[in-house]
Amino acid sequence: MTSPRVHAQAILNELQRIISADLTGSLGLNLITTGTIDFMPTKGVADTAPMVLIAMGPRPTTFESVELPTPLQAVYNARIIHVRKIKAGEDPVKARIDDAETFAEVLWDNFDMSSLDMTNGQVLWAMLREIEWEPPEDVLVASIRSDLMATAFNMEIVVRTRR
Repeated sequence: MTSPRVHAQAILNELQRIISADLTGSLGLNLITTGTIDFMPTKGVADTAPMVLIAMGPRPTTFESVELPTPLQAVYNARIIHVRKIKAGEDPVKARIDDAETFAEVLWDNFDMSSLDMTNGQVLWAMLREIEWEPPEDVLVASIRSDLMATAFNMEIVVRTRR
């Protein structure tokens, strides 16, 4: 069997490692995991925040041939959801912006995912492309408990691999 050419799990694992190493302390994260909030029990969401969920999407992964005969370029899209509690007396807009700035700096500082060891591929870049200040997940967590809010970070990860 050849080395893997779909690197989605490796990318999710690396994003999880980066966030755990660089943001756990500064944001007081209780949970950093792969998956989406849709599959978490509501009590789990309320009791676990602040937390981060990482999943592939919302846009599809695309593949294209960039040089014959072997190289293949894959564009992965990852979505990171940060759920946090709003503290009493806290300005939620300022808190959301402060947290997003912290996230963005860490993600941009790791644009090449240099710690990711792929046997059959290389990350060309991992770029934060969008911050969604009030994503659909924000409405979902607020319906679970009114002192919860969510922010989404959409990333594009481009990997060169062999066909």
